[in-house]
Amino acid sequence: MSIGTSNASRILTVRNTALKPSELNGKPVLRATENETASPTDPILVSRSDDGWAPVEKLEGSLGRDELSANFALWKDEPEYEFSFWRRPKKLNDGDGQVQPGEIKKFEPAYERGLWPLKEGAEDSQKRTFPSTNGYAGGEIVTNEQGSEIREVAYYCASGYPYHNEFIGESIRSLDSHWLINK
Repeated sequence: MSIGTSNASRILTVRNTALKPSELNGKPVLRATENETASPTDPILVSRSDDGWAPVEKLEGSLGRDELSANFALWKDEPEYEFSFWRRPKKLNDGDGQVQPGEIKKFEPAYERGLWPLKEGAEDSQKRTFPSTNGYAGGEIVTNEQGSEIREVAYYCASGYPYHNEFIGESIRSLDSHWLINK
């Protein structure tokens, strides 16, 4: 479920995704899903360990934004392909069951600064732009008697003022009013 709120030229979006128990190779895991039950294609919550990343079997409680971004990620096992110059890619398997660096999505903040055209197709569209910032402020895991869910916060800001993108992102991330679990 997504909730969008607007405050003048800033749009804050909150996305809630349930964590449902499932299995991977006979072991319990938690999968992030928007459905009633988890499917084998839903991403798995993993935690950082000494050997890399390991699937989370059970959560003991809620996790704040700093702990989540430092030690947790979502992993989706991607299929492996063999590529050749003249032929179409050949699918080797549906995934190797191992967490690879390119298969994880971390909960770290990310910011993108750009220019948004005021009028599409205008000859002077390069001049007729205003600064905009898209960003991901991070996430938290909220656990209650109904279960656990990932709560992620993203934003879009457009203004005639030259805001610095990291400043906007950090101010949204640091305000406890945007989060259910405070620092």
